[in-house]
Amino acid sequence: SWRGGNSSAFAEHLHRVGGFDERFTYGFEDADLGHRLQASGIHGRSVRYTAPVFHLDHARPYVRTDQLAANRALYQENRARGLSRTLHGLQPSE
Repeated sequence: SWRGGNSSAFAEHLHRVGGFDERFTYGFEDADLGHRLQASGIHGRSVRYTAPVFHLDHARPYVRTDQLAANRALYQENRARGLSRTLHGLQPSE
């Protein structure tokens, strides 16, 4: 799964799919990116419980229920359309 704040990918692959869709605010932006990577033939590899991670808990004042609902709808729309590249992110390299 590409959900979560500790994912990585090769720059070439991120450019191929347009990177993050900049229409998203907090929430579902990583899932959308992961879905487009998978739709373009790039499959992730989980290192959960094997790669050390230390996360400091913190307040999340930027999380808003209305934004999460809008992002969920945008994610579902993009997924239903079968997008492998966003037009709202990185521009193709020339």
